[in-house]
Amino acid sequence: MQDGEPLEMNPELSAILAWAQSADRGQPLLIEASAGTGKTTALVLLHQALERRGRTVLTLTYSQKGQARWLELYRREVCRDLTPQAAQQLCNTLDEFAVRCLRDHARDKRWQAGSLGRAIVDDDRPLLAMRQAVARVNAYLPERGVEPLRGDEESLLQWLELVDHLKAGLVFAQPPFAGFDSDLADDYDLENLQFALERLGLPPWAFSLFNEYEKCRESIDFLCHGDAAFDLAHEPEAVAQGLRARGVDVVLLDEFHDTKAVHFEIVRALAAAGCAVAAVGDRGQDIFQWRGIAPFSAFDEFLRHWPDAQRLPLSLTHRFGNPLGKAIAGLLQRVNPACAALRCRAGLHTGVKRLTVAGDAQPAAIARLIGDGMQAGAAGETFAVIVPQGPQAFPVMLALFRAGIAYRCDRIAPLHESREARLLRACVLLQGWVDVEHNALDCKALLQFAAGPRAGLDEDEREALSTLLAERVAGERLPRYIPGQVPLALRMLGERQSPIGCGVAALHGWLARHGIREWLASMAPTVVAARASSQALDELVALLAQEGPTAFLALLDALAAQFQRGNVGFASKVVLTSILHCKGNEWPHVILPGAPSAAQLAQADLPTLREQYVAMSRARQMLWLLASA
Repeated sequence: MQDGEPLEMNPELSAILAWAQSADRGQPLLIEASAGTGKTTALVLLHQALERRGRTVLTLTYSQKGQARWLELYRREVCRDLTPQAAQQLCNTLDEFAVRCLRDHARDKRWQAGSLGRAIVDDDRPLLAMRQAVARVNAYLPERGVEPLRGDEESLLQWLELVDHLKAGLVFAQPPFAGFDSDLADDYDLENLQFALERLGLPPWAFSLFNEYEKCRESIDFLCHGDAAFDLAHEPEAVAQGLRARGVDVVLLDEFHDTKAVHFEIVRALAAAGCAVAAVGDRGQDIFQWRGIAPFSAFDEFLRHWPDAQRLPLSLTHRFGNPLGKAIAGLLQRVNPACAALRCRAGLHTGVKRLTVAGDAQPAAIARLIGDGMQAGAAGETFAVIVPQGPQAFPVMLALFRAGIAYRCDRIAPLHESREARLLRACVLLQGWVDVEHNALDCKALLQFAAGPRAGLDEDEREALSTLLAERVAGERLPRYIPGQVPLALRMLGERQSPIGCGVAALHGWLARHGIREWLASMAPTVVAARASSQALDELVALLAQEGPTAFLALLDALAAQFQRGNVGFASKVVLTSILHCKGNEWPHVILPGAPSAAQLAQADLPTLREQYVAMSRARQMLWLLASA
């Protein structure tokens, strides 16, 4: 729905609002909605209907963006003069709710709220705890024939992300991990444990690191992203006490498709505490994937735990019209055959154009489409390019740059800041192919290389290099880089380098000697993401060999300069994002490069269908599908 547009009353919405009476009997409600049908607005109106019946209602969202949107709609539909204090009582993020319950009602201690955002380096305690955990695990890994874990900052952040995902999926809540006691385990138990880790695609030290980190976190006493929900999932009584303290007797859940296993345990605790629960979400938008986490459907779990729950649809979309609506309806029927047929509001029209363009010609075609649209009067910010994986946007960034079209990146790395580009920049510097004035990008490149598995540095040397090139300032999230120290850093690192030529074969040889491709794959969340990173590396190698070292670095610097200018304000900046990160957004014009052909889509598996549904349903006026020849 577009901002400021009211949600018109219809039989589906009337049935949802009528649940306010069923809530008196405690009957759960599951609203299965489609894209653009006004999910959040419906929840706001249901919140209001419940309040009118004297109920005390709390709405929970899974993101700060979702919370801000809910409050914006509440102010528009219900109360324009809502104060910040009142807003805190009406709508919380799930993390915020978890922190309050743990802070005030935890069984063993009163947790302090640490950093709950993605930028966990705002607080040093997670890094400190993980550094201690790595040291403990490394004390016994060599005797098991396993290479010790790295302790540099990049690796620590990677291990923290691993633990975060393991918590989200409650991966270790089931046998053989649950209740495992290393002091009592025999060889059979250890072998069974390792087999289970291997089956999940996890490294052999994952379970040990997870447990050691939790011990260190408990001793330091903090919460960061992922910790609050995980801790609260194990303390249902804290949930009940938190609700009683606020007098809450109805809980509404927005963005239910983002519910993971750990969150669902909290949902169960909400119901067990006597609250009536209503959830709204879109099955088609359940696209989260990560190795080691089994597929989890919050919708199926909801109906399994509460088979008598009332199920209601929201199927009238206010975002797009036909012919796009018909194409999306066909996808939805394959994703969820039981869902209500998607309908488009009268008067809406959204065009669809499928173009067959060779893969390497798609970035230039995208730049032409956007350029033509802007010449016709469309603003840059009305265009979004949605790629399957973040690195697949790199060629588009180059094409837009060469066309003079400013862009911004929504939760994907810009090319000049990507790991792939940093590592090739480090190669250029270490080989001494250029004589340039150094900048912060050079510092980042060398630190990225030093964090790799075969840089030839021990932990003390890595720490010394980090101190040399970057200064940490209290109260600042990002370090201050020191370009003037790059020559000294190059002397430290260059002693271990053998000269190579700047050809494609030589560059691939350098990457192989330093284990770069395997290292990047190990940091990718999925096999598909690892392939995208490897492809991006190949494309950048070809670009470096074609342009030459000096021009390659100049291009990265120019991309950085334009990107900084492009990120000042959003007006006329084309949006580049990925399928995973485009949820909750919509644009007048959407371009999908690398789209499956009609024949491929007919044979596509369920995850692919869901991803295409999410991406295609972001468009309001026009959708371009670029399929390879």
